[in-house]
Amino acid sequence: MFPTSYASVAGSGDDGPSYYHGASVNLWRPNGVISNPISDGLITDWDAIERTVDHAFSDRMRLSSLEDHPLLVTEPSWNTNTNREKMCEIAFEKWTAPAYYAVDRSVMSS
Repeated sequence: MFPTSYASVAGSGDDGPSYYHGASVNLWRPNGVISNPISDGLITDWDAIERTVDHAFSDRMRLSSLEDHPLLVTEPSWNTNTNREKMCEIAFEKWTAPAYYAVDRSVMSS
């Protein structure tokens, strides 16, 4: 378990920004900005979510790919169809999950 917030530090020259996830978010960095890609339970920054989930799969869980692991995602009751479709698209196209299932959080809690 780790926070969904991330830190970004603008790069110099041709370098793009550097992103930090997990416990290293709280370390002080010059010109660092801490952001959260989720607002009111809905994803607002899809690029950041992709980086966060990549961090979870590769660094935390040490998975090289999801080809052998189905993906179960919880979502808020007020999630939009656009967000559902986008998450499903990323799960199959980017993470190559063999199966994907989205469940309402209230259903999972009961």
